Amino acid sequence: MNRVWLFEDKYFLRLWIAQIFSQFSDKFLMAALMIAVSNITSTNISVSSLMVSFALPSVIIAPFIGVFLDKVDRKIILVSINILRSLLSILLVFFLENLFAIYLYSFLIASLIVIFAPAEFAMIPKTASKKNLPAANSLFNVTWVMSFILGFAAISPVVLFFGIKVAVVLAAMSYLVAAVVSSILPNDRPHSEVKYCSFRKALFDSFTYIKSSKLIQVLILEQSVATSLMGMVSVLAVGYVREVLHLSEANFSIIVVPAGLGMVLGSLIIGHIKTPNFKNSTIVSIGILFASLCLVLMSIITQMLIIPIISFLLGISNALVNIPIQSMMQKVVKESFRGRVFAILNMFISFTSTFPILFTGELADMFGVRICFLILGILTSFLYFSMKSVALEADKIE
Repeated sequence: MNRVWLFEDKYFLRLWIAQIFSQFSDKFLMAALMIAVSNITSTNISVSSLMVSFALPSVIIAPFIGVFLDKVDRKIILVSINILRSLLSILLVFFLENLFAIYLYSFLIASLIVIFAPAEFAMIPKTASKKNLPAANSLFNVTWVMSFILGFAAISPVVLFFGIKVAVVLAAMSYLVAAVVSSILPNDRPHSEVKYCSFRKALFDSFTYIKSSKLIQVLILEQSVATSLMGMVSVLAVGYVREVLHLSEANFSIIVVPAGLGMVLGSLIIGHIKTPNFKNSTIVSIGILFASLCLVLMSIITQMLIIPIISFLLGISNALVNIPIQSMMQKVVKESFRGRVFAILNMFISFTSTFPILFTGELADMFGVRICFLILGILTSFLYFSMKSVALEADKIE
């Protein structure tokens, strides 16, 4: 692959720069809110409630937002949402000691992200050439993971030296930069067939469209499960280091950090080694099998030096599943349906990421962490057969 492809696709370069600023602000602000809530209440349940307030909009309003996304210029959406997030963040500065205000802000910001994320995702095939889609998606995935790492790493020194209000103002300024960069993206106007049809018909058509394609159904299922899988591993990591490795809970990063680094490396691999003879369905199938194997191994092996290696390989496997699926979704979904389908995809990802995670801890208390990893490994292996069932159709869109 050409090393300067990023500079060839100049509009994607702008989209990516905007993503850097907006994604960093999202994660940086989330970490700041967790600190603010903890400072007010000093309880774990208040932080969990914050996570719930952030997850609810994706489950409740995502399908309806999808219709809106296919009726409005997506460039306008990206610019407007970044400006709104900046203004809300500035307003939050005056209410950082009010728990209800923080929860309300979290809900509103999450609602805006429900609109923003699928619009941004739908802009990737608009700004990147078809041959560079795998590389573009891998770069987006790397940026998403790194924003988590850097956002949560940066919040502590900023809050310690400058205070939490300064942290929120910095995030607001970062959103504004993202808005400015987004303003020089190309317009992505809606198709007339969607723009002038009724809201109810557009919503009904989106579910009919998904129902008509087994490939799209499988891709949504596998993307949702792969994303929620890493969330469940993160939840189990705390109990794993305590019960299996017999270490302090504070050492759970020896599982989470290698997994994150593995996701980064896996994303880079996808962007550089793909060849015409190495189909997306093959890459996804390999990723599923390796992920299943890693989860089973974590239920068997207890050596502290080996576990981070397995976690690292699990992160690579996750990227091998996620990125090819993203590329296939962008190719197979008709442009006039992208906003609606990607919004529904986000809804399923949020649903499978939120509710299973809520029960994972309780199941681990009942049956043990190692049994949970074994069950996850076995269940993950079944995804291999769902991908195989649509492999021929998936390979036709290469």
